[in-house]
Amino acid sequence: SKYAIETVFKVIDNITAPLDKIGIKGKAVGRTLKNEFTKTEQQLANVGKSLKTFGKYAIGAGIGAIGVGLGVATKQFIDFDSSLHAASAAFSDMNPKAADFGDKLDFLGKAARDVAAVTEFNAQQTASALSTLARAGIDSTNAIALLPNIADLATSAMVDIDSAVNMATGTLSIFGKLSDDPKILANNMKYISDVLAKTADMANHSIEDVVAATTEGGDMFKKVNQSIENFNASLVALAKNNITGSKAGVAMRNIMLRLSAPAASGEAALKKLGIRTKDSAGNLLNIVDIIKQFETSLKGVGTADAAEYLDAIFGKQNIAAAQTLISAGSDKLLEYTSVI
Repeated sequence: SKYAIETVFKVIDNITAPLDKIGIKGKAVGRTLKNEFTKTEQQLANVGKSLKTFGKYAIGAGIGAIGVGLGVATKQFIDFDSSLHAASAAFSDMNPKAADFGDKLDFLGKAARDVAAVTEFNAQQTASALSTLARAGIDSTNAIALLPNIADLATSAMVDIDSAVNMATGTLSIFGKLSDDPKILANNMKYISDVLAKTADMANHSIEDVVAATTEGGDMFKKVNQSIENFNASLVALAKNNITGSKAGVAMRNIMLRLSAPAASGEAALKKLGIRTKDSAGNLLNIVDIIKQFETSLKGVGTADAAEYLDAIFGKQNIAAAQTLISAGSDKLLEYTSVI
């Protein structure tokens, strides 16, 4: 056992130093070593099986098993190192020729290992997530700040960590929550992750459904100065009528477009109902306030006439979603918003 443990650390040290020195070139070396260790692993496995057939060589069997473990561990190390160097090459703020490159590479490696130590993801996967963040235009400092919350999002959404990166960066961008300050960015990421998870729980749908809706409708919602909480409250209301995912997002986008820039027939219908959608400065009112006006104005209106009004305002393809929000009511939307 003592010999095996010393050997493990010597092998790791002897591989780490050369790879650190040659930097990016370590990827090519990694591929070669990976092939060798694949063959070695099989050889050691065969030796282990043979030794296990002899009772008097029980100690030898243990050495065989340690050898196999060493082969697997070394392959994992090479995969991790390769992913880490790929990430360093993708970050715009990391230059292999810069004096601080080694320190930044160390910080990246520590961040990947720290997250891997407390999640179900291994270090190679967390290093790969850093690379994906780099390709999304995030610098290395902010990527390190984001990584723990992205791992949490991946766990909640039951997706791989690279998919969670795309979910996170896309949602942050849509709602204007990206920041150059690592602390602010990390806090925003945690909040966004919590909102996505809570919305999915309330709507009894997946986080992927919520992200799909956000991708389709979130940008328009933000452009007309509506909040992420109101958007997600609307998604919960729509989900009660089985309007989910991208379908819900498209519906919300169209509803906000029709309210902010109504067609002539829609504007006439709004005027007839006495519904005001904008303030004195021309800004769209809060969606909850608009829904409250619809509740009041449509009281006592026949179903056929109400459908005609909603058709003129929202269009036939959006009537179901608009009716769902109006039926849910402003009080329920406020309740959902408060919970979120």
